[in-house]
Amino acid sequence: AVETKLTRDSPLVERCFALYQEKRFDEVLTAAEPALAARESESSPGASRETAALWSVVGLAKQALGDDEGAHAALESSITAAPETERSTYRRHLATLAIESAQAGLARAGSHDAADRMAVIRSAIAWTNRGLAVLPSDSALADTREASHDALWQAYEQAAMAVLQRQEFPAARQILREALDDPKLPAARAAGFRGLLAGTYGGQM
Repeated sequence: AVETKLTRDSPLVERCFALYQEKRFDEVLTAAEPALAARESESSPGASRETAALWSVVGLAKQALGDDEGAHAALESSITAAPETERSTYRRHLATLAIESAQAGLARAGSHDAADRMAVIRSAIAWTNRGLAVLPSDSALADTREASHDALWQAYEQAAMAVLQRQEFPAARQILREALDDPKLPAARAAGFRGLLAGTYGGQM
């Protein structure tokens, strides 16, 4: 009972962090989540620092278990719970998760077929946007977002060419129009995609 209370003298955060270091990620969640749920229904002045730290460890454990969405939610909660003077630390934690998730997505994209690759890359872009929302000046996140967009335009082109080779002209037009509807599409790419789009009508005729 004592260990489920988040007070300044509680050993719960230290215990959960030790479990995390031992790679006992499920046990981190078993120990931490009931305490956090209880914390939501109580008011314990002075416990915000511990609550933030506990959410952060939960986020790390969820990331290690492959639950990036859960990790993101936990790290957002850590930012909210932290004292204002300590929030920069938790923003950095979330930014680190974002760039790692984005880079992992880009690495995985190459193993997907052309149609699925675009969705994987869009997920990577979404992660960079999440990171930049809390740390706008992070150059690594900005560079990763730019690389993700470049990969996305290449994926659109490859997907369109693949269906054109099979003479599936309506499918090619759908892919190209989706790309052209993206406001981030550079003008040079847009011109090339419009040329391909026009070619689908001639090819079909």
